[in-house]
Amino acid sequence: MLVLFLCLISVSFTSGQSARYAKFQESYVPAIGDFAANGNVVYLGAKSKILKLHFARREFVAQFEVLSSKCDLGDNSCSDYTQHVLLADGRLFGEELDQVAVTCGTHGGRPRCVIRGLGLLNVIKEIRPLQFAAASHPTLTSLAVVHDNAFYYTSYVTNDTSHPILGMYSQHRQLTTKLDDKWFNNAQFVTLLPIDRHLYVFYKELTFDYPSPILTSRVARVCLNDPGGNKLLLHKHFRTFTKATITCTSPSTMAGVPDYSYNFIDGVAMPHESLTDPSREDRMMYAIFSNIPNGPCSASAVCAYNVVDVHSSFTSDKFVKIDHGTTTQHTVSSVSDSCEEPRSLYDAHKYNFLRDPVRHTHDGPLNTAKCRRYTAIGADRINGIDVIFIATDDMTFVKMAVNGGVAYEVDSFRIRKETNPITKIVVDPNANYVLASGPDYLLRIPISQCKRFNDCNSCVASRDPYCGWCPTYNSCVATVSCPKPVTNYLEEFETANICYNYQRLNNNNTRRIKKVKRKKRRKRRK
Repeated sequence: MLVLFLCLISVSFTSGQSARYAKFQESYVPAIGDFAANGNVVYLGAKSKILKLHFARREFVAQFEVLSSKCDLGDNSCSDYTQHVLLADGRLFGEELDQVAVTCGTHGGRPRCVIRGLGLLNVIKEIRPLQFAAASHPTLTSLAVVHDNAFYYTSYVTNDTSHPILGMYSQHRQLTTKLDDKWFNNAQFVTLLPIDRHLYVFYKELTFDYPSPILTSRVARVCLNDPGGNKLLLHKHFRTFTKATITCTSPSTMAGVPDYSYNFIDGVAMPHESLTDPSREDRMMYAIFSNIPNGPCSASAVCAYNVVDVHSSFTSDKFVKIDHGTTTQHTVSSVSDSCEEPRSLYDAHKYNFLRDPVRHTHDGPLNTAKCRRYTAIGADRINGIDVIFIATDDMTFVKMAVNGGVAYEVDSFRIRKETNPITKIVVDPNANYVLASGPDYLLRIPISQCKRFNDCNSCVASRDPYCGWCPTYNSCVATVSCPKPVTNYLEEFETANICYNYQRLNNNNTRRIKKVKRKKRRKRRK
């Protein structure tokens, strides 16, 4: 057992509080691949290490280093890299444990997925997903998620060229996508989201526009209970795989000028409450886009998509087939929204690209930024309001609230004066903080900063969904910690009167105190 105390650095917020994060020395952990959180414990996968971190007394403490690299020190060509760290039900993998850690990556240059106990992170068993090959470098982004008794992953099968695939592993069966550029064409995976009965895959891929294909944004979908094919068609492949273009455009204000498009999707997030409550019809997912991935001045945007509308887009029977630049349209009669009755194997084998794109809900983006690229996004829902957390390429952390389809900025602050942008944001639904990681650091950021507001007016004017003026404590506190209903910006038409009463009460108390002090001074003089 190796006990390590990692370097902790504090950076000031604009509000006066501090963001605490551990910065891992490059000589020790050159790159962070993935992490998973369970309360105050974080399981971190890095280039050739797996660490169990505890956050206590303003510091991250690493207790275990359980993966020893087979690479020689200083060998940059070695491909050891832990890219997936997930927490899952042990029964999914035939174990009796309620919860286990799943770590995937390369070890000694070979793909490896391991089930580990949460205590000492000891190896319980090794699993071998079909055609799994972990990316040996962070630029080949690979993703994974555990849901509905199955392990879903994106990977790259490398022979002479790298073929991106989507795979599913469970105790009873394994499925993947075909090694065909009509399914994934040089895809760069962005996000996996299990929503209701489906798994959505957001990614960028090359279009089929010859002779000069360009990168564009896509979303693919498979049923979580996909039956797969038979020995004649789609054997061990997904039967319900379909994909579509996903768009984010700003409407033009000038006649004859086309709408401005943000072509490159960079991240997607959805509040945990929306993921777990399919009965609501106002559930939204939020995506960040950019127009020039590596340009000197990349503009960014945030677009919102109603889950009901996205589901409906994938029930279309209009498909296109592209062969060497020739596009033909087809109507597939066997399309059904029921995962229990998917389309025919023949249609599933031949047609998977929907003609109509998935469009955002509102007329335009919720938010745009010039000469700034959004690099990561997370989402939460509090008091009926969606809150979006966004990181930028200049290490700025932005918190926005979305109320009635209108987004506004709640807070914004600079994390570090460096150029290593945040690449992942996780919002724990049961915690009061946000976790974010970059190439060589981990951040633990307070989700709200209510104590910085000294009076009712400033508390309500902040329009922070997490904060409200509590009559019990006569102070600005987190809405969940007040025993009585709080006054927040949702009551904006009554706020002036309510805050006036608080202010008048405080002023009266102040006058009374001053009057008592004057009487005491007079008595002393006598």
